[in-house]
Amino acid sequence: MPDYIGHSPTAYALNARDKRGKLCAFYVVELAAGGFTTYVLGTHSKRNYVPHASDLLFFEMMELSREHGKDIINLGLGVNEGIRRFKQKWGGVPFLNYEFCEHRRGSTKIASVMRILEGKI
Repeated sequence: MPDYIGHSPTAYALNARDKRGKLCAFYVVELAAGGFTTYVLGTHSKRNYVPHASDLLFFEMMELSREHGKDIINLGLGVNEGIRRFKQKWGGVPFLNYEFCEHRRGSTKIASVMRILEGKI
């Protein structure tokens, strides 16, 4: 993430620190798209956990979006129930199903499905 943020003039790292200055949570936000902000990544520390640090960062992401004239935030996929619940708490509306799959080389069935999918993309 440091390399990405350092090379993108439209990417921001939002940090939450505890009273001692230790990092307890951070978000990476991308503002390159014209009509919306993209929530790229967010995480919190289990060692330096501060309750509601992620909520504070979410609020800061909304403020940053408003400052840049954006009314929409793409929150990405809800890959598990906890992430879905957090995003829905803030008004996120799921519109794509998240599916996890695995590709193993040498499987003829998977290879043929992959060729079909590649032809449609």
